[in-house]
Amino acid sequence: MKRHTTIRIGGAVSSFIIVSSVETLAGLIRRLRQSGRPYMILGGGSNIVWPDEDMDMVVINLTALRHVKRTDEETLIAGAGLRLSGLVRFAVCLLYTSDA
Repeated sequence: MKRHTTIRIGGAVSSFIIVSSVETLAGLIRRLRQSGRPYMILGGGSNIVWPDEDMDMVVINLTALRHVKRTDEETLIAGAGLRLSGLVRFAVCLLYTSDA
């Protein structure tokens, strides 16, 4: 896990899966719950300290879910993998390109 956290520490996990769609994520979680297999969802790895021990679990990484879209005048929908800075840039661009 040390390659997936910002402070670069942590032992190994049995599976590390990067999901690329919400549908894939939902199906994966459903299968893991049915099997009783332990799992954890991980974003960018900046707010976690992972233990040095190896762990028999699945880590699901959301960094590929970086989409953002405007649904109406007041609403943005962002994927869980989008960095906050990317969301802010998108919103600022909308402000400066609107007819307001």
